[in-house]
Amino acid sequence: MPDGDENQPQQIHYVYALREIDDGWTDEQKLQLTNWFSKAVGWRGGASFPGFISLLFEESLDVFDDAERQMAYEAVPALAPLSDEELAAALRGARGGREAAAVRPGNARVRGVAGTSPQEIFEYQLFVPLRNPADPAEGRAVFAQQCAACHRFGDLGNDFAQDLTTVGSRFQKRDILEAILWPSDTISDQYAATLVTTAEGELNALVVGEDDTTLTVNIAQNPRRMLTIQKTDITARAPSTVSLMPEGLVDDLGQQDIADLIAFLQAGSEP
Repeated sequence: MPDGDENQPQQIHYVYALREIDDGWTDEQKLQLTNWFSKAVGWRGGASFPGFISLLFEESLDVFDDAERQMAYEAVPALAPLSDEELAAALRGARGGREAAAVRPGNARVRGVAGTSPQEIFEYQLFVPLRNPADPAEGRAVFAQQCAACHRFGDLGNDFAQDLTTVGSRFQKRDILEAILWPSDTISDQYAATLVTTAEGELNALVVGEDDTTLTVNIAQNPRRMLTIQKTDITARAPSTVSLMPEGLVDDLGQQDIADLIAFLQAGSEP
């Protein structure tokens, strides 16, 4: 096995082959395998890469007993199955946007633009001069907090959703704002979600694997964490009209924060 991050395709190929060995594993070898996934979970690839690594992890754990499997999940929490609490939150927010938003009391104090309609945010960003110029460096921090869990920009972020490194050279400010504020209006075929209905509720998810008995999906709330659903538990399954990217993503941001984020995305490279 190459050292460190050297020759990642070859390392992945080795582990892909090792998953076929069903017996003879020592405790030390299982630890080495777990440590490899701790490293590989940070590697980057295409849109399907996180799901591929997640599936490879689960298949590799077939030779682990229950206690060893739990230790592996604790060692690589980014690849551990969703907890009951995380799954419940995903089910509550399956349809995204306003349908999933909590009702705010009329006298509630809100942060950021949560009390402002998307159309008002859109018009403000396009037509109202800011007191301070938009700062791409500040926007980078906003991107790291709000967007990097799913999107990549240069060396920052992940590959669950579109790579936004060159978005500034391909789209105008108006287009970027529309994609942020109304993400379900235009959905790329590559990132089209599936609405999966079970007795517990609905999941708006990206299908990453399937066999005769199970469906394996990723959800935007935990993009590297797989959820395996028994097909016997699925009551309906259909293409979703709702983007995996939730509406209201900028609710806790101020108008200056949003302007800084747009400036960062339009910069074309990290400041």
